[in-house]
Amino acid sequence: MDVLSRFASTMEPPRPREGYDKLISLTLDEQPSAGYTRQDLLAILQRLRDSPSVRVNAHGTQGTIQPPRKQVDG
Repeated sequence: MDVLSRFASTMEPPRPREGYDKLISLTLDEQPSAGYTRQDLLAILQRLRDSPSVRVNAHGTQGTIQPPRKQVDG
């Protein structure tokens, strides 16, 4: 549990070349001052799993990946 607390103090934003497809941010209110419990970690991981995928372009800007639109025959 201490790993997340230590990570928070040295956190650097991800770089596009690192290869990721999910990204969430935790506000200060979502970061427990007494350290993370197992339940905290499970909730964060579930939130990450439930978050939309991101797409990072060559310029490093990100956006969510939208599902393809269904084509209407007509």
